[in-house]
Amino acid sequence: MKIRAFSGLTVTLDLDPTDCIIIADALASAVYHDHAPDPGIVNAMRAAFEACGIVAATDTLRDNGVSKAGMLDETRRVWGPIDTRLAEKPRATRRPA
Repeated sequence: MKIRAFSGLTVTLDLDPTDCIIIADALASAVYHDHAPDPGIVNAMRAAFEACGIVAATDTLRDNGVSKAGMLDETRRVWGPIDTRLAEKPRATRRPA
């Protein structure tokens, strides 16, 4: 994540696919653990961040011939956050429960 600009009450950020997936996973976790005041809105934000991750990865996904149905899984496989709980540090390919 890179802060691009500040203007009044606006902050502009650059997010890469990993940033988007991490934010989506945090939102999913908030809903799962009943910490979301409005789960519908939080789930919509989660879906939007997953979509942003796919959009950010689109060039690579197209170059590799990934089907539309497999784009989220492939984005998670390549750009998902590293699971530091495991010794081999694999990518976290599933949303946290």
